[in-house]
Amino acid sequence: MDRDSGENGQVQCRLPPYIPFKLQKSSNKQYSLVVSDTLNREISPFYNISISAWDAGLPSLSTNKTIHISISDINDNAPQFTQSLYNVFLMENNAAGASIFAVTALDPDLGKNSEISYFLLGSFMHKTGDFRVGSESGHIYALRSFDYEIQKNFQINVLAQDCGTPSLTSTTLVSIVILDQNDNMPVIVSPSNDNSPFVIVPKSASPGYLVTKVIATDADSGQNARLSYQLIEATDHSVFSVGFTSGEIRTIRKFKEQDVVRQIIVVSNKLRKHGCTHKILIKFEEEEKSNMEHVSDFSFLAADVIAFT
Repeated sequence: MDRDSGENGQVQCRLPPYIPFKLQKSSNKQYSLVVSDTLNREISPFYNISISAWDAGLPSLSTNKTIHISISDINDNAPQFTQSLYNVFLMENNAAGASIFAVTALDPDLGKNSEISYFLLGSFMHKTGDFRVGSESGHIYALRSFDYEIQKNFQINVLAQDCGTPSLTSTTLVSIVILDQNDNMPVIVSPSNDNSPFVIVPKSASPGYLVTKVIATDADSGQNARLSYQLIEATDHSVFSVGFTSGEIRTIRKFKEQDVVRQIIVVSNKLRKHGCTHKILIKFEEEEKSNMEHVSDFSFLAADVIAFT
């Protein structure tokens, strides 16, 4: 307002450029400050607007006025997870009830509009009750111990919801991969003593003769399922050898007349946490001889073979 008259009382006003406001003249000497574009509190939460005013007199007189404007918040931003997909690697035999991971969602709004709660959505590839999520923390808890040999992976959907009105939501996928642990004992499946109590070896066998092959299986995977074999005890270590990785039992030398003709080899894995044992009875015979006498009629040479993971 300018109390002068005529041209001396004619006033013009101006705003700084590039702001979402404009001046609207409402009467001869009055202006209104109005919004000219969309306001976004998350980009510009406040404005300091300097208004310049000058009259048409000679010389022209001017003044400036600064208006402080704070932008209030509305719930116009949905929570956003820091990742659209989370990969979690969990060792099997985990402790039931323990936290295995935490998801995080962020909301740039203010107050209640930015407060986030977490929920599990209808998930797939797992049974209901396998997991839960902390509503405030986003921590994911495994409610039972998992077995790699039964199920190797799970996928769950997590929802983040803010407390605004109306509330806004977003989701993320959590992929849980169960890692193998060496928790299964090897099982020796061959040779079997079901048909004959002895493995027959001709007395004329040359060094390197294949007596039999020990075959074992392990329900674990990867390195945990790799099996090795070792002769750990024998009355005479000069008679047989065992392939470390093949499990092949071979003669080391030719049979001597003074050697015991019937021998026992025990396959075991005593050197590691998990092991198994299997007894193999071996008999040296002349090639033309086919009938065996009862085991109790002979003395034995004892030997141990180890199979371990």
